[in-house]
Amino acid sequence: MKITVQFSKVAKPTKGASAPPTATNSIPLTVFDTVTYGKHVSGIYYFHPPALPNAVLEMGLAEAMAVYCKWAGRLGSDVNGNRAILLNDAGARFVEAIADVALSSIDLLEPYPSF
Repeated sequence: MKITVQFSKVAKPTKGASAPPTATNSIPLTVFDTVTYGKHVSGIYYFHPPALPNAVLEMGLAEAMAVYCKWAGRLGSDVNGNRAILLNDAGARFVEAIADVALSSIDLLEPYPSF
């Protein structure tokens, strides 16, 4: 399967829906967050036709990040050097891509050794 990226950009949270907490600019990780390895996990989400236009999906992501400000943050360290989610509104990567096969012909939920 060949995936061709049409465009890739950082979607930023919309302003006005909900502001990040003002008492702190980071949220410390809990013991449950630090019990595993620090790995980046990606996912593929796809929709069967008829699907919403990508601009609508991007706008929905931006509005969700405005309400759930942790989603738009970055992992880093707080002022005490502890691992934390930095509430910096950095955003999330939004990628539009096409595949050379129908995604309905493969089972993305099946475990693959390459995953």
